[in-house]
Amino acid sequence: MASLPQVKPYSGGQAKIRNVANMQEGKWIELRKIDWTDEDGKDRVWEMAARKTTSMGGIDAVAIAAVLKHPNRPDAVPIILQYRPPIENVCVELPAGLIDEGESPEQAAVRELYEETGYGGDDFEGRVKVTELGSTIVSDPGMSKANMVLATLEVQLKEGEEEPTPHLDEGEHIDVRVVPLAELYSHLQAFEKLGYTVDARLHHWAAGIELAKKLFGGGSQKLRQLSLAPRPALPLPSHLSTALLSTHGLPAEAWKSSTTPLGSSHRGLRKPKWGERRQRETAHAARVGSADAFARWVGSPPPSGFANRPLARPAHSLTHSPAPSLPGMNDRLKEAGLIGSSIIPTTFKNQVTVHATYGAFGNVQAGQTYSVADTQSEPTVSFNAPPGKDSRFTVVVADPDAPSRDDPKWSPFLHFVLGDVVPGQAAGQSLVTYMGPAPPQGTGPHRYVIAVYAQPVDHTPTLPGQPDDRQSFPLGQFVKDNELDLVGATFFYAENK
Repeated sequence: MASLPQVKPYSGGQAKIRNVANMQEGKWIELRKIDWTDEDGKDRVWEMAARKTTSMGGIDAVAIAAVLKHPNRPDAVPIILQYRPPIENVCVELPAGLIDEGESPEQAAVRELYEETGYGGDDFEGRVKVTELGSTIVSDPGMSKANMVLATLEVQLKEGEEEPTPHLDEGEHIDVRVVPLAELYSHLQAFEKLGYTVDARLHHWAAGIELAKKLFGGGSQKLRQLSLAPRPALPLPSHLSTALLSTHGLPAEAWKSSTTPLGSSHRGLRKPKWGERRQRETAHAARVGSADAFARWVGSPPPSGFANRPLARPAHSLTHSPAPSLPGMNDRLKEAGLIGSSIIPTTFKNQVTVHATYGAFGNVQAGQTYSVADTQSEPTVSFNAPPGKDSRFTVVVADPDAPSRDDPKWSPFLHFVLGDVVPGQAAGQSLVTYMGPAPPQGTGPHRYVIAVYAQPVDHTPTLPGQPDDRQSFPLGQFVKDNELDLVGATFFYAENK
């Protein structure tokens, strides 16, 4: 365990309890009156509630944060909905329960998870383990001495496994929902929009995850952050400050020539000049460090609010996002005319679900249209390694419709290349810095493909030219020369009306 920081003790003075007396007693809870003296020496009276079922270990209850790990889906977490009479409302909570007499918090956590969600028992023998047990914390110290511990569990799931059935006591009504761990906070916001109340412990846990993603560009290591190998002049994560770090704070001028303004007819244009852009990128790199990889969320992308997102789904669906199924994505790509395009070959079969997240609107929904302004910041791209592809990966973002779908003479136009990505281990390195979409005005929606390639473990991809040679990028040559295998893709539209 790492050494703890030195902290100063409480400096408010000395308070003391003079007497505690029972005022009223129920079956499970009793009301007590506390006579006490505050730090100024003034006598005071406090009223409190107390459980009558505290175990011999002094801990009332355990809450369970169970991370469900599926071989081909992002990490998820079961949460529960149940009606709570004291608040006269449905409450969204972590699975939790009282610790029985003679039971350890770890044992109680495993038991309660099994009873309330079904994850456990003989069917999950050897696949449920407690990975961390927190310290004893109080729930509402101004009203009660009730306390609890948070147990973090890991549950290994199998491909094709049916969702378990809870084992509830008589009179217990619990609705189990399984939500992607990285989208937990936005799902809680969606439940609040329905009028439900979110339990403080679950809310704070989810808020901590969300804050970690914002501060560290992809979450904490305990949530499978892609760690970065030590590098000199490492830049800050792009999620920290778009205004400071974005090379393209305004829509990129990818289509702007030296003679024709953005928005006029672009047929017959000369190739754009990249000198000004390169100067901006060089100045930007000097401010924040070398253009290198940023930390990325693996398992599922971090959300930014609940707009355009479905509500959490019942446990029997175990869906992790509204993304199409693997065969379904092939159909989407085919319908969009992308199969057989300059980016995706006719032989392509989707093997992984690719997620992309933009800070302005959250998850990219395949085939949806987004504004140019909302896609200027570098996206977070995430995916699970496909079976049999335990290797490094390369991410490419490209536009096959440059400068227009009717006249794709600059196709594919390259927007981003990230190599050496290892899910769960390494964030990779930026081979071509991200450039936001900037389709010419009046050319209609452009298709932007986010493609994931498996690459050889011992070989970092090399570009056939310079990083700023984006027009008519020889993607086929790049794929062949670096022995890349396209394993997954998604896409969206962006239009400059």
